[in-house]
Amino acid sequence: MRGFLGDTNLFLEVLLNQEQKSEAKKLIDFLVKKGRLFISDFAFHTIGIKIWKTPNLSMEEKENVWRAFVHDIHKIPILSLSPADMLHLADNIKNYNLDFDDAYHLTLAVKYGLNLISNDSDFGRVDIITVYSISEALKYFSL
Repeated sequence: MRGFLGDTNLFLEVLLNQEQKSEAKKLIDFLVKKGRLFISDFAFHTIGIKIWKTPNLSMEEKENVWRAFVHDIHKIPILSLSPADMLHLADNIKNYNLDFDDAYHLTLAVKYGLNLISNDSDFGRVDIITVYSISEALKYFSL
């Protein structure tokens, strides 16, 4: 089984109690158990920003969510791009009309030969990797 890069929205579903929380958690747990889930350094930092800027959480709730995330993330390898990889990122922005964060994840998935799990519809324009929504990934693994 190939590895899977989890886009930021996969993890935020769980952390921020969003609509697909249970499905995302099931998928994350399955892929972590198989040793096939990866996260980007970009997503890791973006999640931190999102948690600490969430207006409807108290400071204590933000701290609890952040601490739980950091505790759990040690099971998931964090991948990053080198400065040289940023040239490919620029190509992916131009070729697929992506914003920076989507191009970052695409470039990372290509570099490491990973599939991508994302609910972002912008990846519908991408034809160089396989992109699964959370629902599609659950079906793929019969979960």
